[in-house]
Amino acid sequence: MAIISKIRERAGIAVGAIAIGLILFIVGGDLFSSNSWIMQSLDQPKVGTIDGNDITFQEYNDELNDLKNKYSLRVNRSLNESELEYIRPEAFNNLVYKLVIQKEFEKIGINITPEELQDMIQGNNLNPSWAQSFTNPQTGEVDKNMIINFLKNISQAAPEQQAQFYSFEQDLVPERSKEKYQKLFDLSTYITKKEAENYYKEQNARVGIKYVAIPFFLIPDSAVKVTDELLKAQFEKNKAKYAEKENRSIEYVPFSFKPSSIDSATIKKGLEDLVTQFASTTENESFANANSDVNQNIGTLKSSELPKDLTGVTLEDGKVYGPFLDKERGVYALHKFIGTAEDTVFSARASHILFSTQGKAETEKADVKKKAQEVLNQLKNSGADFASLARIYGEDGTREKGGDLGWFAEKQMVAPFEKAVMDADKEGVVPNLVETEFGYHIIDVTGLKNKAKYKLATIIKEIVPSDATREKAYRDASNFATAKNIKEYVDKVGAAKLISLQALNIAKDAKYINNLTSPKIREIVRWAYNDAELGQVSPIFELEDQYLVAVLRGAVNKGEATWEDVKDELSTEVRNDLKAQQIMDKLKSVTQSDLTAIANAYGTNVSVTTMSDVTLQSSALNGLGYAPVAIGKAFAMKKGERTSLFRDESGIIALEVTEVSEATEVADYNSYKEQLVGRRTTQTLDKLYKALKKITKTESDLAKFF
Repeated sequence: MAIISKIRERAGIAVGAIAIGLILFIVGGDLFSSNSWIMQSLDQPKVGTIDGNDITFQEYNDELNDLKNKYSLRVNRSLNESELEYIRPEAFNNLVYKLVIQKEFEKIGINITPEELQDMIQGNNLNPSWAQSFTNPQTGEVDKNMIINFLKNISQAAPEQQAQFYSFEQDLVPERSKEKYQKLFDLSTYITKKEAENYYKEQNARVGIKYVAIPFFLIPDSAVKVTDELLKAQFEKNKAKYAEKENRSIEYVPFSFKPSSIDSATIKKGLEDLVTQFASTTENESFANANSDVNQNIGTLKSSELPKDLTGVTLEDGKVYGPFLDKERGVYALHKFIGTAEDTVFSARASHILFSTQGKAETEKADVKKKAQEVLNQLKNSGADFASLARIYGEDGTREKGGDLGWFAEKQMVAPFEKAVMDADKEGVVPNLVETEFGYHIIDVTGLKNKAKYKLATIIKEIVPSDATREKAYRDASNFATAKNIKEYVDKVGAAKLISLQALNIAKDAKYINNLTSPKIREIVRWAYNDAELGQVSPIFELEDQYLVAVLRGAVNKGEATWEDVKDELSTEVRNDLKAQQIMDKLKSVTQSDLTAIANAYGTNVSVTTMSDVTLQSSALNGLGYAPVAIGKAFAMKKGERTSLFRDESGIIALEVTEVSEATEVADYNSYKEQLVGRRTTQTLDKLYKALKKITKTESDLAKFF
C-alpha cells in the first residue's frame, strides 16, 4: 500500500484546513436544541462559547483526539509539540464548522452527493492530491486502472492503511464544501479597470523628497515631566481603547543551568580520550555512531562543505582531528579522514575587494578603477594584509569577513570573476584587476580549483549541563520558591543579590515573555491567569536552560482596566505628546521656513536628508523610522512644494518634494486586477470570519488550558 503513503504526503491535513478561512454570515436561530450533543454540564471546565453556548472541555477534547488520530494516520507517527500547537486551535475551529458552518452550507444548498464523492475518487473530476498519487511519472497521465485495483484491494490492506484511506475519503466532503463556498466569494469579487490602474500606479509611482526630521528620541525622557494628572486625562480621552485590555504582570528570577566551564572541559576531555581508539578502529561508522550524540556520522563532503576547522588543513588518511568547539551549535566534534572521491564539477576558494561601479557615470568609473589599481599596487609592492584592506575598501557583504567568499563551485560566480579564479595556477593575489558588472575586483585565490570530495567519520558531543550543575540551580530555585508572599520574595532577592526581571502586559495567549521563547512559557502564563492571586509566588518552572520563579505583580481582567493598569503605555503616549510640543515650541519662529533654516534652528543631530524612489508601499524615513503621514503627504504634493512642520508617529517633520515620477501607462491591467481580486477575496474572508465570531458570540478560552 505504498499509494497510501503518497496520498498522505500530498494531501496535507484536509480537516485542519477546513475550518481556517471558512467564513459566512449567520442569521438567527438557536443551533443548540435541548437534545444537542453540547450538554450544559456545570461541573465541567469550559473551553469557550459558540453562539453563546458553552463548550465543555470534554466535548473539545473528543474533537481534539479525533483530529490528533487523523493527523497521526497521515504522518504515520505521534505528533510533536509544535504540531500539537497547530492542531489545538483547529479542533475548536472544527467544532465551529460542525455546529455552525455546516448548517449554513445546508441552508444555502451546498452539499456533496455520493455520486460527487465517487467522481472525486474514481471519476472524471479526481481530487488533485488523490490523482497525483496515481500519476505515471513518465507520461504525466493518471492511471485509472491503478485506482480501480487499489479500491478493489483496500479491504485486504492492513488495518492502519485502511484507516488512512477512509480518513482521507471522509475529509473530502468538508474539503469540497469549503471549496464550493469559497468559490462563491471568488466569483462575487469584482475589480474595475480604474481600481487596477490605481493599484498599478500606487506600486510604480515614485517621488524624491528632502526633509528635516526631529525624532522624539532626541529629547531625553528626563526632559519632560509625566504627571499622574496627564496620564489620567490621556486614559479618559481613550478609555474605549483600553476597555478590552486583559493582561498579567509578573516579576521573576531565573536560575541558569547552562553548562559550566567544568562541564565543557569534561566533555572535551572525554573526546580527547577517544582519539587513539578512533584512529585505530576500522569500524569507523559503528564506532562514530556508538560515541556520538547525533545520527548520520559518515559523510562525503566537497571542499566548500568541510567543517571550518578543517579548511586549509592537509588531510591524512586515518588521522583524527579535534576535538573542535562549535559555539553556534553548542557541540564538540572529532573528525576522522577516511578517504577521497571526485566531484563532478570544480570548486575553488577566493577572497576579493570590490570597488563598486553600480549607478556611477563613466567619469566616476574611471576614478573607481584608479583607486582600485592603487590598492592592488599596495598589495603587490608592500605585502599588505589582504583581509585588512578588504575591511577598509570592500563595498559588499564580505568586507566584514576580510573579503572571504569561501569555496564555490563552477557557475556560481559571474563569468569574468570565475575565469580569473579557475584559471589561476597558484594561490595568491591575481596580478590584474578583474572587471564585472558589479565593479572592479581585487582577487586573492586562497584555494586552487579541484574536484576533491572528502569522506569523514565524525563524533559529535553536545555540551550539556552535568547533573551537579542542574542540581545546584534547582536547590537555589527551591530555596527562593519558599517565599510565601511578595514581601518575602523581595527580601530574598535582596539577600541573595539576585537580578529580578519584570514582564508587563502579558496576554492570555502569550507564547513568549520578554526574551524567553520556550514552549514551556505557556505554563507560566496559565499559572498567572488561572492559579495565581496577586502577590503569590509561583512553583518552579523549568525552561530549556534555566529554572524560573515568579511572583504575580498585576492582574487586569477584561473591562476592568484603570489608568494605573496601563500606566506604561499611557506614559509613552503622553511623553511623546510633550516632546512634540517642546519641539514645535522651539521651532515656532521657523515653522514655515526652508528646510535648512529649520535644521539650523534646532541644532545638534538634525540635518536635511534626501530620499529617492519613495513609493506608496514605503512606510519609513531614513533616520526617523515609521512615518506614514509623511509618505501620504509626499504623494499628495507637486514637485517643489514644501510642508510646514507636522507631527508623525516618531517625530516632527517638514518635507519638500524634489522629484515626481508618474507610473507609465500600460496597455493591459489584467495582472493587477488578478492581484487585487486575490487580495480582496482574502480580506473579505478574514472580515467575514471576524463577523461570524461576533455574530455567533464565538470565543475560545483554550489559552487557559494550553
